[in-house]
Amino acid sequence: MDTWIDIRRKARACHAKALAATGGDRRAATIIAAVLKADRLKVEPHDFPADTLGSLNRKFRLVRVKKGLAPEDELVVVAHEIGHFHMHHDPHNEVTVRPDGLGGDPVDSGAGKVEGYSPSERKEVQADIFAGELLCPGDWLRDEFVLRNRRPAEIAGDLGIPVSLVLNQMVRAVLLAPIGPTPEVPPDTVHDLDESQQAAVMWEGEPLLVEAGPGTGKTRTLVRRIQRKLDEKSAPASFLALRGSATTAWRRPGRQRGVPERQ
Repeated sequence: MDTWIDIRRKARACHAKALAATGGDRRAATIIAAVLKADRLKVEPHDFPADTLGSLNRKFRLVRVKKGLAPEDELVVVAHEIGHFHMHHDPHNEVTVRPDGLGGDPVDSGAGKVEGYSPSERKEVQADIFAGELLCPGDWLRDEFVLRNRRPAEIAGDLGIPVSLVLNQMVRAVLLAPIGPTPEVPPDTVHDLDESQQAAVMWEGEPLLVEAGPGTGKTRTLVRRIQRKLDEKSAPASFLALRGSATTAWRRPGRQRGVPERQ
């Protein structure tokens, strides 16, 4: 199971857009330059502590990178911060030295391990995965390895990225099933809210307990309230939606499709 498939799709879409802008030049430095230009981001060197490699300041659209990094490592750090820019809404993010080194998350992507991440750790892993797919997309890499018999060192040299990143991407590209396009989701039926449901959606006072019987629209009301708060620029990380049973847990994601995707 690939628990990060949506992250990979986003990164590959970003790579494809940059590749079109570069006229097909896949070198990491060229791809990164195209993404920075499209996102109106600037990069500058900075004196960070020993365990910090870079940071993103969203307000000033500024990526700072530790001085003295090797060029290929600097590209990975910038790609990591671009991942934060595309997926997260924190005003500031930092990338620190990870046990796995510059090259992405461990190949093991089992759900048990994923659930063990703290929110901040999860975001860092997401940014690592985004960086790997942005610089060396797994679908392209699989063809280079399987069909053209190219080796990791050769690919890394051509792209200008660390061999460790290529190796990590290659193992995943070979072991995991191809991602493929995003499946089409049929539009949900939009139901009008009654007066009591609308009151719950718009409530701004003390904590509110809504009690209602089965099939009366509790989930619909909750989803519409979350959508309203997101439209008002509330931080997605400020929401906690709990499911009452295994059956509800399977059903609710489908009922939230009408809410615009936000990380």
